[in-house]
Amino acid sequence: MSCPHSWNVVSTAVATGQLVLECSFCNVVGTVDDPSLEEWERAFGAPSEPYEWDGGDERVVVSEICPRECADFELCGDHPFAAGCPRRG
Repeated sequence: MSCPHSWNVVSTAVATGQLVLECSFCNVVGTVDDPSLEEWERAFGAPSEPYEWDGGDERVVVSEICPRECADFELCGDHPFAAGCPRRG
């Protein structure tokens, strides 16, 4: 059974212009790659005050490699969330 994902906006990826989301059930990370200006501006407060994503599940791209679980830095070296990888040192 797959997770019914309940997304929270938790940050922005400034270099790539993405919103960073996390599922409150399974903690998987996803992104919104095409946020509107309003969505982008609202997300800047998310690191200190995460909020529920209401922009539609179909816009969330789920990452294939979670940096917290990667077995090899080479796998997540170019990943949008590589900065959070514990293997980066």
